[in-house]
Amino acid sequence: MNPLRSLVSTSLTLVALASSLVLATSAQAQSSRDVPSNDPFRDSANTGDRDPMQGEGGLDMLDIIHRSNLSGGQTLEDFRSGQEGRLNHAADDFRRRQLELIRQQNAISTDELESPNPDN
Repeated sequence: MNPLRSLVSTSLTLVALASSLVLATSAQAQSSRDVPSNDPFRDSANTGDRDPMQGEGGLDMLDIIHRSNLSGGQTLEDFRSGQEGRLNHAADDFRRRQLELIRQQNAISTDELESPNPDN
């Protein structure tokens, strides 16, 4: 393919892309200015009021309800004691496996010390 033709084709493509981007941006800006707001309280004197479902510090009432539905009726104390029990069980299991491996390594070391060295 001719390098000049390739350059012209690439330039035309870039110009078309840039112009479509500019047109889309301006069309979106125009449409957002022309459409009236559907908010019935936009002219209310209490525009600074917060959403009644939104609590203090970003605590969302719907999120609280969702989490309570996921909990399966478990209280916070039940959850904490269950977590603590699982953590204790996991720590005990880890310690048991760790001691088992240490004993195995010690047994291998002891066997090496007790067995006669065939090289001597």
